[in-house]
Amino acid sequence: MAMKPIVSIIIVNYLLEQELLDCLSSIYKSQTKTPFEIIVVDNSEIKTIQKEVKKYFPKVVYIPNSNNGFGGGNNKGALKAQGKYLFFLNPDTLVKPKAIDILENFLENNHNAGIVAPLLTDLEDKPFALQGSNKLTPLNAIFSLSFINKLFPNNSISHKYWLKDWDKKNVKKISVVPGTAFMIKKSIFKQLHGFDEKFFLYFEESDLCKRVEKLGCEIYITPKARIFHAWGQSTNKSKKNIATIFNESKFYYFKKHYGVFAAWLVKLTTEFSKETAIFLLILLLGIFLRFFMLSQNFTFDGEIGDNHLDLVNAYTHHQIPLRGAPTSHPWLYFGPLFYWVYEPLLILNKFNPVTYALFGAVVSILIIIANYIIVKKLFSSSVALLSTYLITISPLFLFFGRISRFFCIVPLLVYPFLIMLKKLAKNEKKYLFWIWFLIGVMLNFHYTPLFLIPVVISVLIAQKIKINGKDIISSVIGFLIPFTPLLIYDSREHFTMTVNLILWIPYRILGFLGIYHKNTVTQAVLHENTSSILNFFSYLFTQTPQNGYTILGLIVFIITILFVLFNAYKAIRNHTVSSVWLMLFAWGFWGFLALFVHGDAPLHYYVPLFSFPIIILSLFFVTISKTNLGKIVVFIFLAFVTISNYFFFFSTQWLYRYKTDPYAYGLRQKAAQTIISDAHGKPFMLKRVGYYDDYAKNYSQNYIYLLWWYGNMPKDKAKVEYIIYEDMSKLPKKLTPKEKFFSVSQNIAIIREDL
Repeated sequence: MAMKPIVSIIIVNYLLEQELLDCLSSIYKSQTKTPFEIIVVDNSEIKTIQKEVKKYFPKVVYIPNSNNGFGGGNNKGALKAQGKYLFFLNPDTLVKPKAIDILENFLENNHNAGIVAPLLTDLEDKPFALQGSNKLTPLNAIFSLSFINKLFPNNSISHKYWLKDWDKKNVKKISVVPGTAFMIKKSIFKQLHGFDEKFFLYFEESDLCKRVEKLGCEIYITPKARIFHAWGQSTNKSKKNIATIFNESKFYYFKKHYGVFAAWLVKLTTEFSKETAIFLLILLLGIFLRFFMLSQNFTFDGEIGDNHLDLVNAYTHHQIPLRGAPTSHPWLYFGPLFYWVYEPLLILNKFNPVTYALFGAVVSILIIIANYIIVKKLFSSSVALLSTYLITISPLFLFFGRISRFFCIVPLLVYPFLIMLKKLAKNEKKYLFWIWFLIGVMLNFHYTPLFLIPVVISVLIAQKIKINGKDIISSVIGFLIPFTPLLIYDSREHFTMTVNLILWIPYRILGFLGIYHKNTVTQAVLHENTSSILNFFSYLFTQTPQNGYTILGLIVFIITILFVLFNAYKAIRNHTVSSVWLMLFAWGFWGFLALFVHGDAPLHYYVPLFSFPIIILSLFFVTISKTNLGKIVVFIFLAFVTISNYFFFFSTQWLYRYKTDPYAYGLRQKAAQTIISDAHGKPFMLKRVGYYDDYAKNYSQNYIYLLWWYGNMPKDKAKVEYIIYEDMSKLPKKLTPKEKFFSVSQNIAIIREDL
């Protein structure tokens, strides 16, 4: 009867046939007295080693496995293990005599020990300098895994982190053992549920050791047990991007144990490279352009004031808003999600309206970061950097970041939508719920993302993804959850708004086709609609077109459309249906078709498409830059937009516009303060004369909010009325005895009338 093994040796093999056979041979020659078993988990895509293992080592347990990583393979082997101790061993090792016995005896005689590892050596039996370490903290990582260690290799933190003193034979207590070879008590491994399989490779041993220490167990390396290690053999043969896997595992480790902020801090410092430096410079430029003179240039108009008054009303009445801001249609409102996100920030900042500008600037910076991360995942670093730079200096992105309207959140949400859509294109239907949920969220901020519905349907059809009843229910629930508050609000009006919104879409389409007289196709309408799209393309790259669309907008439009069509056609011809180009084609096709049918769409209707031309143009530029002529074209374009936008930014049209702009926040704040100072706390009425004064409350809600904030809100009836003139041409030429004149600036004046 075979003796039950005390030690289970688990080896995860990946593409190392001869090394594995040599390793197995060394185990049997190692004079090990402790009863053991060997379990080989084969992660190789093509299983070619099984026959050799069975032929030369018939007692070895062979387990074929799909490649779910180092930790996943070891976990699978551990499930089959019978031993009291688990010895995890790389196949590119050779076990020296008695090494296994020494490790087993150590754990048997040291009850506080949870893990013990041998000393790893080279062929000359010299220990490797860097093996075993103290706790892997963010500070240790920054000093030991980054350029800091290269510049200052003897810095005290790195020196304390890595354990280099191996000339003694004494056992050393450590915090992290190398994953190459270590022995752990099976009871502890089982209690911890094994390796965290979210680590595909790297840092799984750091994570396991950290969890072992949390149990109160100790970790050691004993130099008496020695194992030869041919460093990096398996990873050298891997077809996967090892650097990417390393960085992903590192980020997950620090996120798991120290939080997202620490993970990003470690990532930015330890992965600092030429690319990182360029991105940080772009990000700093973006921060400057978005935050410099922000409060002075903030356009606090009547519409934004109306949104703030909504929030004040909800706050004072202790209500949770069920609807958001009104649209240009009196019967239609947006969902309340923006109010839910923004109101806590407004309250924290004591209702200071500049909070609105800060919120928009932060969202605009997040778009820069999201573009870099997501475009890099979808395409390449070059495309990510180029598109991020173009977004950073884009007048359109800057303008909408500065005006801080709620719909500016949509361009940010498009990025996770694209990632999930790509996953769906690979038949990962678990993302269906989140895709529809995200569309529902976007529709809370603006209704243009409705065109993303046919985008998703197009991908489902192109990929021939089969949808069952469960998928449909999941999608409907995901879509409706963000709309629930608005539906509750609309239920009070018998869902009039919901019905009108549903009917509004075919109404616009039928109108375009001539069945109704609304945006019906005529030569004038075609020119108007085309000009709207070309203005959008132009304003993405240069300042506002003064006389219709510019030549640049037309050129970029043609390049974008042709490049997408060419690559989508190539993907179909090569039967690469999962190509991201089909996703991009659906995004652009349905987006521009919807806006063209809508007719003469204002710029904010394009929010779900803001990134589209920039990403496509960046892809085009990276493609043609492989030739010298292409490099010249790219240089000329970037030089032109950079220089022209530089003169635009540093002018009274942008960073210094507060000096001449009658609608800048500073001037409106001064007007409100003038009224407060003159009123002395007495009640008064308010009127405004200027653009849009035919709107509700003369479009004066911004002043009403400021006056409320300063402590004296206007009344509907009072003996005094203040009239704010933003249209100086309508100022009365003479004042009556009951009127008093106040000059705020050359563009704003106030008249007080005693009634």
